[in-house]
Amino acid sequence: MTYRNESAWIQPAAPAARTTQARSTAEYRALDAAHHIHPFSDMGALNRA
Repeated sequence: MTYRNESAWIQPAAPAARTTQARSTAEYRALDAAHHIHPFSDMGALNRA
């Protein structure tokens, strides 16, 4: 069995500008606080909100 006739789709690489952002500690803390979910969070209530 060969795969020579198979076509493959390759996702293009992300632009370099996205990967070279310099963020401050305050920005990382704000992102963490905005997205942190405790293990005891009521996921049903969060999904209904």
